[in-house]
Amino acid sequence: MTKSENIPFLVSDLMTDDLITIPVTERVGCARDLILGLGFHALPVLENLPETGERVIGIVSTLDLAEDWHDDTPVRDVMTQLPFRIAADATLVEAAETMLEHEVHHLIVEQDGRATGLISSFDMLGAFVVGTRAGGRR
Repeated sequence: MTKSENIPFLVSDLMTDDLITIPVTERVGCARDLILGLGFHALPVLENLPETGERVIGIVSTLDLAEDWHDDTPVRDVMTQLPFRIAADATLVEAAETMLEHEVHHLIVEQDGRATGLISSFDMLGAFVVGTRAGGRR
């Protein structure tokens, strides 16, 4: 197997591109139900303004929801604001460095200035395992 066969090297190769989001106006109970129901670890939080349209303003994760928040608590109150972003054409090494530098597990993936996906440390770990096995190491 050559180095490039089946081993992703770019964020776009590995990211979740069917981006499921939650509105900033939603409540924690809904966020919790979505995350648990879909088996996700995080959801980007969207704000929709007439002048700018939809944009990601935060991220809500299982860690954010680990506290005993009441179901009626606004997502805005528990989300991590201004999540870190990375370009779709960035390398996985750049994504890993960004996650390590900022001690985060999720990055919003952007292409042409808009959010197009999400990449997580779990995605990165999976790519590491695939790459290691493909190289004959266990």
